[in-house]
Amino acid sequence: MTVRAAFPPAGGGDASERALDAQIGDWRHEGRSLVATHAEEFRALLGPLDDLIRRRRFAEAATAAQLAANYAVLCHPGLFASPDLEERLRRIGAAALPRVSRAGAGAGAGAGPSRERVLHVATEVGQIGGHVRNMWRWIGEDDGRVHSIALTRQHGPVPAPLEAAVRRSGGRLHRLNRRVGGLLSWAGGLRRLMASAERVVLHTYNNDVIPFLALGGMDPSPPVMLVNHADHLFWLGATFADAVVNTRRSGRRLSAERRGIAAGRNLLIPLCLEREERRQTREAARRDIGLPEDAIVILTIARSIKFRSLAGIAFPDPLLPLLRDDPRLHLVAVGADGQTDWGAAHDAAPGRVHQLAETPLIAPYLDAADIYLDTFPFVSITSLFEAGLRGLPLVTRAGIGRASPIMGADSPGLDGMLLRVEDVDELRATIRSLAADAHRRRDLGGRTLARILSTNLGPAWRAELDRLYGTVDRLPPLRSGAPGADEAPRFDDIDVLTPFVYGDPARRATPDARLTTAMAFALKVAPLPVKLRYLAWIVAGRRLSYMPMATWRQFVPEWLACWVRMMVPRAAP
Repeated sequence: MTVRAAFPPAGGGDASERALDAQIGDWRHEGRSLVATHAEEFRALLGPLDDLIRRRRFAEAATAAQLAANYAVLCHPGLFASPDLEERLRRIGAAALPRVSRAGAGAGAGAGPSRERVLHVATEVGQIGGHVRNMWRWIGEDDGRVHSIALTRQHGPVPAPLEAAVRRSGGRLHRLNRRVGGLLSWAGGLRRLMASAERVVLHTYNNDVIPFLALGGMDPSPPVMLVNHADHLFWLGATFADAVVNTRRSGRRLSAERRGIAAGRNLLIPLCLEREERRQTREAARRDIGLPEDAIVILTIARSIKFRSLAGIAFPDPLLPLLRDDPRLHLVAVGADGQTDWGAAHDAAPGRVHQLAETPLIAPYLDAADIYLDTFPFVSITSLFEAGLRGLPLVTRAGIGRASPIMGADSPGLDGMLLRVEDVDELRATIRSLAADAHRRRDLGGRTLARILSTNLGPAWRAELDRLYGTVDRLPPLRSGAPGADEAPRFDDIDVLTPFVYGDPARRATPDARLTTAMAFALKVAPLPVKLRYLAWIVAGRRLSYMPMATWRQFVPEWLACWVRMMVPRAAP
């Protein structure tokens, strides 16, 4: 449940709302054809895998599986899971990797034998993003266990708070792709780490094949929990995970309906947060960032991609009448500096629309804000929580079409506290009311803060984690080959709208563009003969323009690039 804003739509409809409705209608029509094409192309990518496995060309098979997984994430095929692809990963891992004993050495440095060893596996962790913060908070709160981390494809520096949390727990940090080799050798290294753990928690990217190569044929394996941090997209792991750990009820529903996750294995836990006290008064924060002390600040924070225009409507456009009518209003958008179509907003409110670069240093902006406005249609759950922890009222728009649950904002701690608006008229009425009533802002923000504190922090969250561990420990072993998701593509709203809301079909309008883009993210780890064959296909077909990086970089092995980055910062290939 969320709080509906206490205003009826103003009536008559807004031009931007009509444009959005028309665009959604077009997307439904175009999306059906697009998803059908994606499904056909995805099945074609699975085709060679059986022959490669039969001929024991396992490194090439692993690369082909990585290519198929890349494609399914980039070009939605009407599926949110693929048991067929996962079964092939299981066969590759079972045949290509050496068996290991579960009686391995402890993961903790000097840890006592009574402390349970937990191995967290992630693809890559960066300085910005909610799921990495959830990792280090999880480790910090769960201080009775030894936590180690294995990173399968890390390129940049590891955030200091994550390293510190691992070190305090007595665990170790492993960067697998610094080892000479590729997918199979890194999966073999991960398998050895898994064998020494008593519990595995996957925080990996949707398309990362390495954990499932490692788990393929590993019998027995430790209990595996998969954190569903990208619940709105295709991901790998549905037939490998003993439990799927959701942080949204909408994500849990989609896991049941479209990934075939059984109810007893489809679990829910709040995101783990930490209290950040206000560092300065609202007025002082405004002075520091160059805003008038009497301003009313509407804040939004997200990655740049979440500020993309929709149906020709720039993110701030629905607010233009408010900005024109009330000279106190300032819109501060952290992460939106790359958007070039905000001219109408700057014209409507000169000097009061602030497009800022992505930064992890968001405290001054949170301290300065009065109202938090979520991005649309690509919501930002982490930013909503951060604003809620500052006692700000939270405004979010409902997801579009019949896909609204998964495309909207929800999470334990926020549920019941969000001001969810259905359209532009309701959005304006809600913002206008909040701007006019400081008491209402404080009341809503205070209740939001109290709900988060009682759900997502400290003893309350630790109790949820203990409950989660206990549930997983009582589960029977997951049977290999158990029924999973249906492989037939579907054309629900979530399917036909996903390519447009979360992707950019214009950049992948042809089969060559789609395949080359998916291929580019597999080339770095492909065996040299495969790399040369793929690159020859790209060059011969004049497909280089679809490559997201310079071709020469593909010849630098990923393990070597990692070492160069470590030794010569900023000079990495």
